[in-house]
Amino acid sequence: MPRDYPAVLARRNFDVVLIDAGLVEKPEEAQRLRAIDAAIVFATSLTEEADGIPDWLDVAVVPKPFDDRQLVEAIRNAARMKPHSLA
Repeated sequence: MPRDYPAVLARRNFDVVLIDAGLVEKPEEAQRLRAIDAAIVFATSLTEEADGIPDWLDVAVVPKPFDDRQLVEAIRNAARMKPHSLA
């Protein structure tokens, strides 16, 4: 959840993080996500974000409501990619 994800990211390691794309609108949140050692998949309900998020174009975006196959494919693909800095 947006209210507690920073603490969860700090306490645990993840292979893939599925997170709402709206969180990267704040510079401090974008920096926090760039610093984690995990692949990222964005979720969005905004049509204009479906083709990618500026400055995050190599991160998959899955539209809400989720299509199960598309979501699983995006997570699998992200898990195969080695995390790297997007800065």
